[in-house]
Amino acid sequence: MSQHFSFRHFSIRRKILLLFAATIALLLVAASITLVISEFYSQRNSLTKSSAVLVEIIAIDSAAPVAFKDENATSKILSALSANPKVISTQIYTPDMELFSEFKHPEKTRIETATVPFMFSHAAIVFQSMKAGFPIPKFKNGALNAVAPISINNRTLGVLFIKFDLQDLRESLLQSILIATVFLLITFLLSYVLSNYLQAMSLNRSIRGITPR
Repeated sequence: MSQHFSFRHFSIRRKILLLFAATIALLLVAASITLVISEFYSQRNSLTKSSAVLVEIIAIDSAAPVAFKDENATSKILSALSANPKVISTQIYTPDMELFSEFKHPEKTRIETATVPFMFSHAAIVFQSMKAGFPIPKFKNGALNAVAPISINNRTLGVLFIKFDLQDLRESLLQSILIATVFLLITFLLSYVLSNYLQAMSLNRSIRGITPR
């Protein structure tokens, strides 16, 4: 029984049909995976660029208040980020890494679970941005951290740090995977139906060919 249904006992036409269907299936899987990965990195890069632009703009707006040590003005600037649902928290630090001003999104403070002091957990990216003189975004611990130096006339007054939530990015990835999975299931189902139909047509033709008239 098992030998009767083994691949080597299939007709050449059926072997070609099965190999063709398997090849198409593998190509569809590879294409779906490629599209999902491409979409994920496209959105990831877009988020990285937008975060770098935002942190740079806020750093420029904060330069004068930081220069005059106006904590109220910087607090208002940082609080305006509450309109951005992706912002978890933001801080302004002096060159000596002392906290100057801070804002935490009231609905996202639960995401802030860092127990390591800021100086140790983000020192590398902060000093890198201060040395380079331009914004640097970096993914770390399930969030996107963007840092930009606050300076006037090439004099560093401090550093701005913004932490972004990646929930939207994760939801978009899951949605892409779900769409790709549904697409593959529908494609495989249609391929299965079409394969059975073609096999039935081939069998009918064979029976008609051997039936005496």
